[in-house]
Amino acid sequence: SPSMLVVKGAGFLPAPPLLTQRKIAASLTLKNHPRVAGLHNLACSAFSKHVHGVEESKMVRSKTLAFSVPRLVLSIALMLLSVGFKPSSVSAAFKEFPSEEISSVRTSVVGSPLGRKVAIPDGLAFSARQDIVADSLVYRATEWKGIFAALKIPERITESYAEFQDLLTYKVNQLLTANVFSKLIMFFSFSAALVFFGAWLCLVTGETNWRSALFKSYALLNNAPGVSVVDEEKPQSAFIANILFVTGCLTFAVLLGTITSAIEVALSSALSGTHKIVERDHIVMLNWNDKTIPMLRQIEAAASDGRIPLKPVVILASKEKEEMDQELADQLEKTTLPIFTRKGNPGTLPDLRMVSAGAAQHVLILPDETKDEADLISQAACLQALQADRQPGKKIGPNKNDIKVVVADCDPEGERDLDELMFVTKNSFSRRIMAVTALEPRLASVYTDILDQSKGSEIYLRSSEMYPWLQGKSFKQMGAHFPDSVLLGWITSDGKVMMNPSGNEILPEKSKLVILSKNDKITCWRRAAQTKDAAWSPAVRDVEQALRADPKHVLVLNLDRDGEILSEIDNILPRGSSVTAVHPDPIIFWPNHAKFKHIQGSSLSKSDVKKIPLHDIETIIIPADGKSESLTAGERDARVLAATKIVLEARKSQGHTKPLQIIAEIQNSLTCSLAEKFALSNPGVHIQCVQTSYLEAGAFVQVLWNPEVNSVYQDFLDATGSEIVAVDASFFGPSGSIRTFGQISELAMSKKAVALGILRKDGNVDMSPHRSASFRLEEGLKVVLFADGV
Repeated sequence: SPSMLVVKGAGFLPAPPLLTQRKIAASLTLKNHPRVAGLHNLACSAFSKHVHGVEESKMVRSKTLAFSVPRLVLSIALMLLSVGFKPSSVSAAFKEFPSEEISSVRTSVVGSPLGRKVAIPDGLAFSARQDIVADSLVYRATEWKGIFAALKIPERITESYAEFQDLLTYKVNQLLTANVFSKLIMFFSFSAALVFFGAWLCLVTGETNWRSALFKSYALLNNAPGVSVVDEEKPQSAFIANILFVTGCLTFAVLLGTITSAIEVALSSALSGTHKIVERDHIVMLNWNDKTIPMLRQIEAAASDGRIPLKPVVILASKEKEEMDQELADQLEKTTLPIFTRKGNPGTLPDLRMVSAGAAQHVLILPDETKDEADLISQAACLQALQADRQPGKKIGPNKNDIKVVVADCDPEGERDLDELMFVTKNSFSRRIMAVTALEPRLASVYTDILDQSKGSEIYLRSSEMYPWLQGKSFKQMGAHFPDSVLLGWITSDGKVMMNPSGNEILPEKSKLVILSKNDKITCWRRAAQTKDAAWSPAVRDVEQALRADPKHVLVLNLDRDGEILSEIDNILPRGSSVTAVHPDPIIFWPNHAKFKHIQGSSLSKSDVKKIPLHDIETIIIPADGKSESLTAGERDARVLAATKIVLEARKSQGHTKPLQIIAEIQNSLTCSLAEKFALSNPGVHIQCVQTSYLEAGAFVQVLWNPEVNSVYQDFLDATGSEIVAVDASFFGPSGSIRTFGQISELAMSKKAVALGILRKDGNVDMSPHRSASFRLEEGLKVVLFADGV
C-alpha cells in the first residue's frame, strides 16, 4: 500500500496498529516460525539499542517514515541478516512461509487503518515497546514476503549475485591473462594510489605536510632503508606504519609473482614451440619422413663447406613436436645448424604463417606417409599464395634471386599444373645407384663423392656468358680450358640438357655449362692447356673394349614387391650376365640383356637362402624394402642386416671362397659399421653399404639451391644415354706407366667419353683432379668415365 504509516515513539521503525499486530501474532503464531523468530530477535536487539539511546538523552520524538524505499531496504536488510547474506538462503526462507499463512495475513489486515497514526504511550514498559516494534517488523517482513514472491525478487537477487560473481571472476582472469606490460601498468597505478592513501593516513596521524607524508608512505610501503615501523611513538602512528609495511610486502609479492609468472609463460611458450617464427630468407621443410635427418645433415655439411650460406631451418609437420625434437637430439647431437620445429598442417595458411613460409627463400616439400601427391600439390598452392603476398617482388623459379620450391619423391608420370615448382621423382636416385653397383660395386663411392655434400666434388652450373672466349668452340676443345674441373655438357637456353655431347658439338649461345668441381671456385683458362699426346694401350685390339664390361652374375635379396630394381639392373649389365632374385611371390619380369632366374622363398629364411647356388655369384645386392610403408627406416635396416648375415652363413656352409661383393642399402651409420664387421670373419667378402637416403638428400640440397641441377641429375642417372662406368687403367697405357689426368681425358674424349676421376684399389676416389695430376697405371686402379655405348 502506498499509504503513509507513522509510528510515534519508535523513532525510526514502522509498525501496524497494536491490536492488529497482536491479532496476527495470536492467530497465526508467526513468532514460532524459525525465520520469523530470527527476524523478531534481530528487531528486538535493534530496537533495544535505539530506545536506550533515546531514554538516556531524553530525545524521544516522533518521526514519519514513508512506505517506500526506506522500508523496502530495511526489510531486505533484516531478511538478509536472518538468512546469513546468502542468496540461496533468502530464496529458501521465502519458500518456508506457507501460502496459507500469507493469505491469512493479508485477510487479517484488510480494513486495518494502515494510514492512520499509531501512538505508543511514553509510559509503556520497555518490554512492551520492544514487543510492539519487533512484532511490527515481523508483520512487515511477512507482508513484504508476498510482494517479493510476486516480483521474483529472491530469484533476481540470486541471478544478480551469480552475474556479479561471474563478472568478477572474468575480470580477474582478464587481469591474470593480460600481457606483462598491462599487469605492470595496473600494478604501478595501484601502488601510486596506495602511496597517496598512505600519505593521507599519515597526515591524519600527525604528519605536518604532504611532502613528508608521501615520502613516509612510499618508504614504508617499499621497506626503504632507514625507515622502521618501530620508531613510531604514537599508537595510531605505529598502527598505520605497520599496516603500510604489511601492504608493501603484499604488493611486492604481487609484483614478484607477476614477473615470475611472465617468465614462466614465456619459457613455457618457447619450449612448447607455439609462438610464431619470425625469419626471412630461411629454409622451410614441410612434412617429416625418413629423409628429414639426412637432408639436415647434408644442409649442414654444405654450409660447413661454404657451398651454401648457413641459414635457419624450420620444419612444419603433423608429427608431435616433442618427437621431432627428440629424434633431432638423438641423430644430430653436435649440429651447428639452427633448427626449429613446429607441429601443424602444412596445407593450411595459418600454420604456414606460423613458420613464416611466405618469407622463406628455399622450401622443400617432402612426402608424408599419411598424404598423397594431391596433398603435396595443395601444400605447394597454399605456399605460392602466401609467398605472393609476403614477397610480391619475387617469383618462384630457378634463377638466383627466385624463391626455390622443390617437391620431392613425386610420381614420375603424375600430372602437375604448377610449372614454377621443381618436382623430383621418387626412387630416381636410390634405384639407379643400387643398380650401377651391380656393374662395379666401388661405383657407390663415386656417387657418394658427387652427391654427398660433406666431401668430394659437386655439380655446378655456370653461364657461358661468364667465359666469352669459349663461344664458337667444340665440346672437345672446351675441356682443356678447365684445369681443375670436368666439363660434362650444357643446358641450352630452351632448357634442353646436353650431357656428354659429341666432341664436335659447338657450344650454343646463352647456355649454362654443367661442370664437376671440388668447389665453386671454378677456373677457366683463356688459352687451352697443352697436353702431351698419349695412345691407348697396344694390348687392346679393339679400343671399344675399353668401354665394355665383362658379364656379371648378380643375386638380389630382399626384393620389393614390384621388383622395380630388376629393370634398372638389367639396363646396366652387359649381355651375357645373369640375375637371380629371391622373393616369396611369383615375379613377372622380361629381361632385355641378362638372364633372369626367380627362386621362390624368403631372404630372411635360412632354409630358403641355403638352397640358392652361390658358386657363380659375384655380387649380391640387398636393397631396402621401400614399398613396406608399415616399416620404419630402422626396421628396414634390420631386415637388410639380417639378410646379409643369413647369406654369409649360407656361403660358409656351401664352402665357397670365391671373392664376393655385397651391396647393402642401409641408412643408419651404426648399422653400416655392424654390417661391414661381418666381412672380417668371412675372407674374400667385401661389404659396401650404400646410404641412398643420404645421397638422395645430397642431391635434393643441390636442387634446392639450384633447381636446374635436377634435370642434370635425371639425365645423369637415367638408364638411357651416357652412364658412369669404371674401366681398368691398363686400357690407357702399359702397366706401370704414368699418365696425367689431362692425357687420360684426351684419350677418353676420343671415344666419346668424359673422364670424371680415378678410382683406387682401396675404394677411395679422386673426382675431378687437376689435369696435371699424374697417376701410375697399376693393377686395381680404375678410371671413372661418363660414356655412351657401355
